[in-house]
Amino acid sequence: MIGRSVRFSGHALRIVGVTPDRYKGLWLPNMLQLDVWLPLRVWRGMEAAGRPGALPPSVPTVERVFARLTMATDARRAAAEVAAVGSQLNHSDDHHGLAVVPARQAIVPAEFDRYGRMFGAGIVMLSGLVLFIACTNLANLMLARATSRTPEIAIRVAMGTTRGRIFRLLLIETSFLAGFAGVVGLLIALAVSRLFAVIPLPELDGIRISYDASPDLRVFVYALIAAVGASLAIGVLPAWRATRTDPLKVIASSGGVGGATRRGRRSRTLLVASQIGASIVLLLAAGLFVRSAVKGASYDPGFATDHLVTGEFDLSLGQYDAARAHAFYQRLLTQPTDVPGLDHVVLADGLPAGARGRGTPYLLAEGQPLRADGFGLFCNTLKVSPGFFSALGMTIRRGHDFQDTGANGSTRSVILNESAAAAVFGREDPIGRRVTLAKDGPALEVVAVVADTDRSSSEPRAWRYAFVPFEQDSTGSKNNVIDHVGRTTVIARVGGQPVEYGDRLRAVVRAVDPDVALFDVGAAAQYVAVWRGRFAWRPSSCQRSAPSARRLRRWVSMAS
Repeated sequence: MIGRSVRFSGHALRIVGVTPDRYKGLWLPNMLQLDVWLPLRVWRGMEAAGRPGALPPSVPTVERVFARLTMATDARRAAAEVAAVGSQLNHSDDHHGLAVVPARQAIVPAEFDRYGRMFGAGIVMLSGLVLFIACTNLANLMLARATSRTPEIAIRVAMGTTRGRIFRLLLIETSFLAGFAGVVGLLIALAVSRLFAVIPLPELDGIRISYDASPDLRVFVYALIAAVGASLAIGVLPAWRATRTDPLKVIASSGGVGGATRRGRRSRTLLVASQIGASIVLLLAAGLFVRSAVKGASYDPGFATDHLVTGEFDLSLGQYDAARAHAFYQRLLTQPTDVPGLDHVVLADGLPAGARGRGTPYLLAEGQPLRADGFGLFCNTLKVSPGFFSALGMTIRRGHDFQDTGANGSTRSVILNESAAAAVFGREDPIGRRVTLAKDGPALEVVAVVADTDRSSSEPRAWRYAFVPFEQDSTGSKNNVIDHVGRTTVIARVGGQPVEYGDRLRAVVRAVDPDVALFDVGAAAQYVAVWRGRFAWRPSSCQRSAPSARRLRRWVSMAS
């Protein structure tokens, strides 16, 4: 394929190289499988051509720079030299400069790495607890077995066998048992890892999620250490007690009482008690996990996800201006009427779940002053096309749906959900009243109130949603043309299973413009699950200033 051309958002690109599968990019490389690499200047040229508000390719912007150190230079020396150069760039501002950090720190976010290590440590602790329970159980069985073999051990000692040889004999038997179990467990781990590798995962922002679950050398070392540790934990106590057998007492009693001493019964009682205690702890952890899993599975987004298929596209690199984007949207909304099985095709910034949309802290009634902190009420804003609420099955409590006024409609309107309307107007009727969604933004007339959707967040402010017509400027921004040609979600209600209509939805978009690619195509339930998971682990900008302990508690509560 070297030298062949491909289409990329309407641009012709020539393939000059192919990367190996093991190279996955420069951001969370263990999860996201990137597909295309472009020269930075070419990418910036596409942005400048597709978005009039973007900077030209000649203007520098903030980018990550990767450098490989020479053999004679260490990281500290490189950091000192770069910091010295950065101090000469701007003497009037101490907050700007240059710094060198390890590549792993630049690729993997610190919070992701920290919580990933915490999750991994928790899994290792749980697996260690299971191993401890198994070892105590087997140690009890080995003690009972050693008791039944007391006459045999007594005869061996009477015939001159040293206690060290008896200890090694019993320990070798136990080590063989633990080693055999370790090999079986390792084979099961290899089979399960291959099973995980074939499980299909959803896309994230159009990028395939892939991960390498195959065991490496560290897994083999861990399995070896676990097997050796288990053999010692199982066999040392029974072997040690067997070597203390008095052959005269055993032979005199004809082997009747062997090892049934008070000390042996005490050891077995201690092992049984520790096993029961560890089992209770494991059952509690499993119960909490099952409770969280059941709660997550019973999540109700507040709208009908059955028979709903979604996909996303981005016109920002396709040389679209506001006029072309408006024509594309209109054709897309009318084109699917002839496609069998597709109905209620609408456009939006996203679905009202997982705090999707543009967050704004300036929701206020018209004429209402800002609070003492300089903000209003927080809410999520979604731009939707006419018919959005009927397509999703959302109930309009009061008022009516948007009228199709187009991009240049004279009526500036907004639809609030119940939480947002109650926060702004209380018990008063909001229909006909006006609100603002931006600082010094235009006033929008409330034409309807719809039912709440996603209320899974622990913070009630995340429940508030404001819906505005798809091509209406609700912020007063002069660069609103960029919003018109940005990322968009297309939603369609279908007559069968959503997985069967992904290709038809792609064909609809391709019929309007073959250069527009549709990605993240799938069932709405899958789409909501992905964005809800992202919201649960990524706080909003207003939450970043909270103390780390409080933030951790909030994230854990939202994840639960």
